Amino acid sequence: MLRIGVGTSAHRNPERAGREAAEAALAQAGVTSCDFVMLFSTVGYDQQVILDAVRRVPGEARLAGCSGEGVIAQGMGNESSHVVSVMVWKSDELRFTAGKACGLGAGVREVGAAVAQQVSAAAGADPLVLFLFPDGLKFNTDQFAEGFQSASRLGKKLKVVGGLAGDDFTLTKTYQYHDGEVFSEGITWALLQGKGDVMVGVTHGCVPLGVEARVSRAQEDVIFEIDGRPATKFLDEYLAPEDVRVHARSLGASLSLGFKAPREIVNEYDEYVIRGLRSRDEATGVVSLYANVPGPSVRLMRRDPEKMAEGIEELIGRMKQGLGDKRPAVVLQFECLARGKHMFREDDKMRLLGMLQAPFGREVPWIGFYCYGEIAPVGDFQVMHHNYTTVMTVIA
Repeated sequence: MLRIGVGTSAHRNPERAGREAAEAALAQAGVTSCDFVMLFSTVGYDQQVILDAVRRVPGEARLAGCSGEGVIAQGMGNESSHVVSVMVWKSDELRFTAGKACGLGAGVREVGAAVAQQVSAAAGADPLVLFLFPDGLKFNTDQFAEGFQSASRLGKKLKVVGGLAGDDFTLTKTYQYHDGEVFSEGITWALLQGKGDVMVGVTHGCVPLGVEARVSRAQEDVIFEIDGRPATKFLDEYLAPEDVRVHARSLGASLSLGFKAPREIVNEYDEYVIRGLRSRDEATGVVSLYANVPGPSVRLMRRDPEKMAEGIEELIGRMKQGLGDKRPAVVLQFECLARGKHMFREDDKMRLLGMLQAPFGREVPWIGFYCYGEIAPVGDFQVMHHNYTTVMTVIA
């Protein structure tokens, strides 16, 4: 038996919203109780109240999730301040284990090692996929991967997928959910085990601008110099000073840096690995990213709607080929916030979401959220950071 349901609510009262979403999820699954709950919510709600309201409906099921810039479900990509999405799961053959780790501000590698130890201890002989929901303001995926892989006993066969928690793009505070607890500066995880097929795909929609440059001085996620000059000077070649001053945040949602992708993943991914701009310091000329600098060759990138649509079609094709005659049991989508309202009008955004959802059928349970960064494996990269992407996980 496998029963999965997704419910949503946009009621502004957190108690009612949590109850409505959880009840709708149970109804879609056709059950009155469940084994596991996944929860995504925007930050307009009192976070503890909405978590408690969701948990009361199915009882004491394990729970994992986080806040997002918006939430996603079938036919819905809602980025308002008050919206919640709940997935309930009940199965005889597939099972979730959930956990958490705190202290990202003190050391991301240490948290990665702690999560690897927890997951390794919880895993049986049949782990399928590990979902990660870290604080999007404190997380560095590459540093986490170093710590995780140093302590993991699971090998590279385990897929690691997820999204970085967000807020309403104020970049103020994000929230992680584990069972009945709300916290920040940490990570919550959910390990799926059992008999099933898991397919993960990722696509971005960015195209290069201008000429290739070279990162001449950098340390982890900080770029000091490009072509021997302060990193901000490289960006300013393409940006008017007034745009930088007035539109700094919106530019961060529109422009990114692209680094030459490793040769072994170009065919299944893209020519460029995308890194979002976390911040820039005008006084020092320093630019920081949402993950480590992946190589010396760099170009400025911009989002391109046509390439985004083409990427979705290619992603669907790969997923359909992998599924064969099987029917998806559930789809989880982790979507960069820069592919939502910060780029598109509502009808254009929903058209792209419809392109992704329609080929799998409207009856398939679908859940996701708009992230501050995405995580998905590509090639031999078990834990890989992405920006400006759609990450799609299909379980059959």
